[in-house]
Amino acid sequence: MSTHCSYAMDHLASYLFLHRDAKPGSVESDAMLLLRDHCAANPRLFPDLIAKLFEQLLFGPYSSHWMVS
Repeated sequence: MSTHCSYAMDHLASYLFLHRDAKPGSVESDAMLLLRDHCAANPRLFPDLIAKLFEQLLFGPYSSHWMVS
């Protein structure tokens, strides 16, 4: 589960970075505006998710810790 969460956060952060200059009216622009609005409404979203992943990494029963690399 933690691996999937790590992948999802990576994809969201990559999308934010790669489409930050999307042209108005494009599909990327509409999705980007929605994602930006969601992140603006929840400014602790990414830090809290990363903190939860590290908590699972440090204190969870996992034998493989490559997911955060």
